[in-house]
Amino acid sequence: MAKNPTNNTSKTHIVDLVYVLEKLGVQRIMLSPGSRSAPLVIALERSEGIECMTITDERCAAFFALGVALARDEAVGIVCTSGSAPLNYSPALAEAFYQHVPIIALTADRPNEWIDQGENQSINQTDIYSNFIKASFQLPVEVHTQADRWYASRMVSQAINTSKRAPKGPVHINIPLREPLYDLAPYDDANLPKVIEEIYPTSSIDSTIMLNDEELSSLKDKRIGIVLGSHCPSNSLKSITEQIASRQDVLVMHETLSNVPCTSGIALVDPLVEYIDLNKAYHLLPDLVITMGNAVVSKKLKFLFRQQNIEHWHITPSPMYWDRFQTLTKVIVAKPTDFLHFLYNNLPESFSYATGKSICHSIERQCVALRDHTINLVNESIDYRVYHTLSQQIQPKTNVFWGNSTPVRYAGLFVWNNQQHFGNRGVSGIDGQVSTAVGFASQTDELCLCVTGDLAMLYDSNALWQINMPTNFRLLVIDNGGGNIFNIIPGPDKHPSVNHRFTSPHNVEIHQLLQALGLESRISQANRDNSSLDTDIDWLLDPSKEARGLVVHTDGEQSARILKQYFAEVKNLQEKDN
Repeated sequence: MAKNPTNNTSKTHIVDLVYVLEKLGVQRIMLSPGSRSAPLVIALERSEGIECMTITDERCAAFFALGVALARDEAVGIVCTSGSAPLNYSPALAEAFYQHVPIIALTADRPNEWIDQGENQSINQTDIYSNFIKASFQLPVEVHTQADRWYASRMVSQAINTSKRAPKGPVHINIPLREPLYDLAPYDDANLPKVIEEIYPTSSIDSTIMLNDEELSSLKDKRIGIVLGSHCPSNSLKSITEQIASRQDVLVMHETLSNVPCTSGIALVDPLVEYIDLNKAYHLLPDLVITMGNAVVSKKLKFLFRQQNIEHWHITPSPMYWDRFQTLTKVIVAKPTDFLHFLYNNLPESFSYATGKSICHSIERQCVALRDHTINLVNESIDYRVYHTLSQQIQPKTNVFWGNSTPVRYAGLFVWNNQQHFGNRGVSGIDGQVSTAVGFASQTDELCLCVTGDLAMLYDSNALWQINMPTNFRLLVIDNGGGNIFNIIPGPDKHPSVNHRFTSPHNVEIHQLLQALGLESRISQANRDNSSLDTDIDWLLDPSKEARGLVVHTDGEQSARILKQYFAEVKNLQEKDN
């Protein structure tokens, strides 16, 4: 436990801050070196209950902290010096804000009188994250009285509690500090600061008030669809989802990041939606769609529902007005598990969707068969084949981090078996994907696999600049020549003369870069022999070995052509009721 100095120095509140962090459960801090933050670092090193890790690159440190927070389901702190350093936290804090992950950003600063005076490493740091944090706090430069200390420690308690309160999210504590910076007094047990805790009721919402009898009755003749966005893994949510998906009157669509795979639901959302849209089979759509969770990856689904004007309810533990389909009529404040239990127990029996649901499942099975047939017809090394091989060989209970752009979309074309899936879909940026996965891997003994493209890996290569790389970390880099998402989405293909400005080709030998950063790595020979891909992925996923990386070179243009061809052929599948 952190201890306080006996004398009342001007930096007593820094020691108080660390004490409050520890008492309110912030047990892990990522430090990035710098002089202005020295008092914080010294106080943290003296703490007996906070584990500190040094990560030089602030952007990597913040994303690493995001991975730690996801793995442990707890608030994590990040500490940096002043100037441009805090700005490097911005991408990860924005991601944490939209994923509802508690991060405590502690940024050292120069005292107020030296802001905008041309001092080194000095910018105006007040409210620099204002659009994507829950709250911002400015500590006093010095404390000289008990009232000063009470004010500062109370502010720290408020900041930490705000971060952990639903909806969880990042907060910013800016800490102006005067020189000398290395003069923290010795510690004593006397005169500890006050810590303020927040207490929440533990009982779940009264299920009888979710929907009244009239609202329940109105559901009897509706075709109900449930769309599950991203969720942290939950056995209870998985169990009730399987139960409600088994009903004949509810169609459950679960994306990869929802972490609720069920045999009675639809996993291949994009192909089914493409079939319905291309064939104008709108009779297969629900009348009412109920969403829960965070990001929905499928752009096809969002566009189709917006065009069809489908009624929409959103279930959320705290009020979030996410009108994804522009038809939101109800925001029901409840945990998804509570609401699904209520719906399962109280929804009147109906067979209005039974035929449509059966057809949807038939179409999904045909989409799987068509997908495998398409892959088998191609001899070249294509993206599709890599994901297909991975889906067949990956072990259960592996933690998979899907990179943005193509990886997370390809993942949605396959059925996964008891893995845990994650992705930075709060903001969906290219930055920090590898760092988040490494941070998560550092907190578990289970295998952690990051699947990413070449550009995203290059953008976040400092993530591998770790002295103690977790031995359970695995990296699969699909090198298709850079930015292959722009060969897939409509638009860039209409401007071939400037397409290279989108796809960003490069000449970096990623295999050599991985080796230079200390990761045991291999280049797959799949571009010469497709059968070698099985052996290579087996090598990568061997849990008994040290951290490893595998680079698979694929033909970007051919991969894009095959994927587009697959979706075009979905139109020709036969609608039938088995």
